[in-house]
Amino acid sequence: MIVRTLDAPDLKTALEWFVKSLDHPSDVVGFTASVDHSPSEQIDGSDLHTSAIVLSKYVEHQKVADELAPLVNPEMGALKQWKKANTSYKKRFHRHVFHVLAKYPVIAIGVCGTEEAILRNEENMLADLGALGAYQRVEIGGKNKIEIGPYFMGEQRTTSETLIVSGSHGPMGVFIACSLLRVHTLLTEAIANIVGSNGELPRIQIFSDRPPNNFDSAYGTMMEVLLGGGNAAHRFLWGGFTESDNEAIDLLADNLAGFFNDFLRNPKNWIYEGAPLPSLPIGTLVIVRLD
Repeated sequence: MIVRTLDAPDLKTALEWFVKSLDHPSDVVGFTASVDHSPSEQIDGSDLHTSAIVLSKYVEHQKVADELAPLVNPEMGALKQWKKANTSYKKRFHRHVFHVLAKYPVIAIGVCGTEEAILRNEENMLADLGALGAYQRVEIGGKNKIEIGPYFMGEQRTTSETLIVSGSHGPMGVFIACSLLRVHTLLTEAIANIVGSNGELPRIQIFSDRPPNNFDSAYGTMMEVLLGGGNAAHRFLWGGFTESDNEAIDLLADNLAGFFNDFLRNPKNWIYEGAPLPSLPIGTLVIVRLD
């Protein structure tokens, strides 16, 4: 992994700072994370894909979104989708996001990779997830598909199922799930290092943007399977909003994913020109790149 940071030196340190900023860091029962992606959740020929993971304990990133909204969009007082925003909106977001984030115990993480890197690392990521034996490429009707399974769903867990997803969606689902698992692993280590461990694993409630064809789609089921079994089991609750980017925390993740992606593709276009940044922020931004 190559780490390029906006603030913290690496993801491990960033998560340690985040844990130290919490009022009750030993309380590992639940965290919340809003997740979004730029440009989309599929292999589509893009030069770079970026997932934004905005993590907090008690949904404090709602306060970040609420405070940012009138600063970046004074006409409407609400965040808008990054792809629909004009240059002035994006410049205001860049000018204010660091300062607002610094006020709250929130960590914003960008995980990015080229399509070549995502596909090259697909087996390694599946191994990390503990799903290598349950994921294979198949051809159906002359089209590249991914078969996932057998797996068990539902409370009774007595009947195994298999799932067929698009060959373009499968690798991105693996990339996103593995990124979340990596964050969880380092968060668990940070808690143990700072306050000790009682053996209880943190649980992260994922608020995802609406997946392709909504949550009951093949993609939605794939994410539920990847984050509900193997090495990710008992670490995540996966869900989100059925409307597309209609909630403030959803739009915050959307904006961060778009900003991270644009920044990494053209860093010279994003020279910071705002007020001096605080030297000891509470909130942290960090970008991790898949090599």
